[in-house]
Amino acid sequence: MAQTLAKELTRSKKAVERLYASKATMNSVVMQLQHQMAMMKMTKTIQKSTDVMKMMGNLVKLPEIRGAMMEMQQEMMKAGMIEEMLDDAINADDDELEEETDAEVDKVLFEVTNGASLHVFFSLFVGVPHYVYSLGVMGAAPNVPSTNVKGKGKEPAVADDEEDDMEAMQARLAALSED
Repeated sequence: MAQTLAKELTRSKKAVERLYASKATMNSVVMQLQHQMAMMKMTKTIQKSTDVMKMMGNLVKLPEIRGAMMEMQQEMMKAGMIEEMLDDAINADDDELEEETDAEVDKVLFEVTNGASLHVFFSLFVGVPHYVYSLGVMGAAPNVPSTNVKGKGKEPAVADDEEDDMEAMQARLAALSED
């Protein structure tokens, strides 16, 4: 009896394994059928798309489109050239205008300062000492004659500490030029 039960148990295990194998095979068949259905749908969709593209090709006249594109390209090239010419003309006018504006600003500052040199003006209103210009640290002093401030006939006296600063800067410049 124990032997019979063992045989039945072994047969049952084998039957279970066969059932699992059959289940796996059936799942595989189901997946293949789903794949085939998806491929059929895709084929139909692509065929419809092809038909639509054929109809569009029949509606569109390629030589006319090519001609229109060539005309459009030529017009865009003309527009680009015109734009470059306008930019060049505007930039040239800007340079001339900037030079004229600088000249007018210099005249106005000369009139406002009653003929005083601009480096004195900057030392009074901007905080840059006028001797910095004379040392060439900030570039050359503007070409405006320094005659007077408020009609006194001479430039204001430089304070002693400013003279000391100027001498110290000249000494530094001399030391730098020696190296």
